[in-house]
Amino acid sequence: MKKILLVDMNSFGLIKWNKTLKKAGYKVYHSPVGYFEAIEAVLTVKPDIIICTLSQYKGMDIEFVRILKQPIASECYAPILYVTSDENTRSEATKAGATDFLLENFSEDELLLKCKALSSLFEKKPN
Repeated sequence: MKKILLVDMNSFGLIKWNKTLKKAGYKVYHSPVGYFEAIEAVLTVKPDIIICTLSQYKGMDIEFVRILKQPIASECYAPILYVTSDENTRSEATKAGATDFLLENFSEDELLLKCKALSSLFEKKPN
């Protein structure tokens, strides 16, 4: 079963996306809000996909995406699906290392298609 880590989602999105992903057969984890807590969750859970919205007012920004590309996190590499309401952040997030994007107000089908595509492209090899 593929593991998905949701990072810094608002309550409504968290509940809705959680149900959608679980129904599709994913094991869903939630990160506590906060920069260091999110990184710790990635290292602990070792997800297959990370879905995140980043909010500077909560102490997280594009730097979170960058840190996941560093050697300490490389053993836990997972593609990052970045959710944003602003198309202009796509360039900055791409430079930081985000794998793909969803613009807010996406459909459940779009979420599942992105997750399926990322799962197949980044299939983990057995240890």
